[in-house]
Formats: sequence, structure tokens, C-alpha cells
Amino acid sequence: FGESQSRAVLSLDPGKAGELENYLKARNVPFTKLGAVGGQDIVIDGENFGEWTEWFERYDQMLVEKLKS
Repeated sequence: FGESQSRAVLSLDPGKAGELENYLKARNVPFTKLGAVGGQDIVIDGENFGEWTEWFERYDQMLVEKLKS
């Protein structure tokens, strides 16, 4: 248990975005739309961070290395 703020990243069907926004607003939950999902690259605010598969592999390998130690 901690008292720090938590955050979540959600990915959903674009047709459901309005429904989620209404749900969060009705409960006074602050949120920020980061972008849209599609294609192979991670692009946030116009900045391309490369292919998602590369980041997945980095995370996966880092996790394996941490578990070994």
C-alpha cells in the first residue's frame, strides 16, 4: 500500500473513446489522451520512438536479466 499517485495507460477501440471520457468526467477522474494506436511505431506528440517490438524486446530482456540476479 502506498500513497503515491498511480497512473494507467489504456488502449481501446476509438469508437469507445467518448464513452470512456464521459465515464471519467462524471467521476471527476483526470485524464490525458496521449494519442492513437496503429501501425508499428510508437509516436507521441509527433515524436517517433521506433517500433513497439523493439521496446517490447528491451523490456522482456531486462526483466529476464533482473530475475536472474
